[in-house]
Amino acid sequence: MLHVIWRIFCSHKFKKIFVQAIISLGHGAVCGTGIIARHGFRLRLPPLSSCFHIRTLPICRLGHDPNFKFTVGRAIYKGILQFITSQHDKDYVVQPLPVSNFAIRFGKKKKNTLELSWKGEDDPQEPSARPREYIVYTRIGYGGFDNGTLVSKASYTVKIEPGLVYSFKVTAANRGGESFPSEILSAYKAKREREKVLIINGFDRISGPAVINTPDKAGFDLEQDPGVPYLSNFSFCGVQSGFDRTQAGKEGKESLGHSSSELEGMKIAGNTFDYPFIHGKAIQATGKYSFVSCSDEAVENGIVTLEDYPIVDYILGLEKEDASAKAYYKTFSFGNATHYLQLLPIRRKYTCEWCIRRQ
Repeated sequence: MLHVIWRIFCSHKFKKIFVQAIISLGHGAVCGTGIIARHGFRLRLPPLSSCFHIRTLPICRLGHDPNFKFTVGRAIYKGILQFITSQHDKDYVVQPLPVSNFAIRFGKKKKNTLELSWKGEDDPQEPSARPREYIVYTRIGYGGFDNGTLVSKASYTVKIEPGLVYSFKVTAANRGGESFPSEILSAYKAKREREKVLIINGFDRISGPAVINTPDKAGFDLEQDPGVPYLSNFSFCGVQSGFDRTQAGKEGKESLGHSSSELEGMKIAGNTFDYPFIHGKAIQATGKYSFVSCSDEAVENGIVTLEDYPIVDYILGLEKEDASAKAYYKTFSFGNATHYLQLLPIRRKYTCEWCIRRQ
């Protein structure tokens, strides 16, 4: 089995697929004697394992980036899949990308119903990755998610019982498999409803730790910003203390890259993408307010209209713009920032639990 995997990683076809996938998302890196360049596949790439033994700052920075981990994982998966199917002269289908623009509304046609909607994402590098169907997973209260309901279109209506908090996540599926799950959105119908609240999940950032990269110093500053892992992270051994570039290649406390060991084996909390539930439980505790939730993309793209709700709770968490990140995480894009500012004069209600209790 090992020799088969080795043949795949060393094959020209796998290397080309792997490099194209990395370049498509704007990543560039130097790996030993081979180069992943933005201008195309030109130079020889070494076996993939050697990329993970090179401790230069650019490689280490990408290695800590959850978005890059997903890119590399998907690139490897595509390369292996296409290599094996080409060897056996078979067709292949790549699993879909996660859905976007997820939103929940209260049903307008039927009482005590929720209308879920989302958007399937196409992979520009792989036409076969188009979603064919979707799976909607449901959770009630603090329980676990069920085994999912298969739906054929990008919407789903579900009947609910007032007084219970319902949570949902969605995956896309095709003959190639099932995508990563969407963020988790929640909704609640109060038995004696006074107002409706919209919860917007604006915290979708995942990133590596803060990078120090100057002519004199190099490394990662966990104390400034430990980053935001996808769900959780076990990879840190401790806080880096050696940043002096002149001490590269040396051993001891003053050497470049030296760190402590207090984080070895510790689980570092990340972005669970489940915060509308936490905010929603605080709203439920007031006893008079119903709520639904949506992604910030659904608001930016006009799928959800803020004017429909007298109270809006905008979750930001650790969201911020990061120049070193490969993804866009600006808290307010120009479009939705203008829209929010226009609504400020008519927004006179508050969104924290204490303020709601005071009304």
